[in-house]
Amino acid sequence: MSKNGRIPVWSWTDAVARADVPPLTKLVCLNIARYLSSAGKGWRITIEEMMRDTAMAKQSIVTHLKRAVAAGLLIAKRHHDGKGHRTTTEYVPRFPDNAKLARRPADIA
Repeated sequence: MSKNGRIPVWSWTDAVARADVPPLTKLVCLNIARYLSSAGKGWRITIEEMMRDTAMAKQSIVTHLKRAVAAGLLIAKRHHDGKGHRTTTEYVPRFPDNAKLARRPADIA
């Protein structure tokens, strides 16, 4: 950690690994990372696919997605149909407020 309390990170997965969250929250986020493009966009995975990938129960995945949002690792974007009913929730990766992007991998040591 740097003098100002910010944690130097190189990538979003590095921010996940260094986050002060439970191990299963990290597992859910790192599983999401497998489906992201290199630009950090394009996550399209269902809860059922996450259940298969992680061997976690649906409620546990939902709980840890909420924890990742609360920790600032994900943004939840809710999508609705024409009648205003929620259809899906898209989770977008974000760097938490205490992350400081390192200029190069060696800077995070």
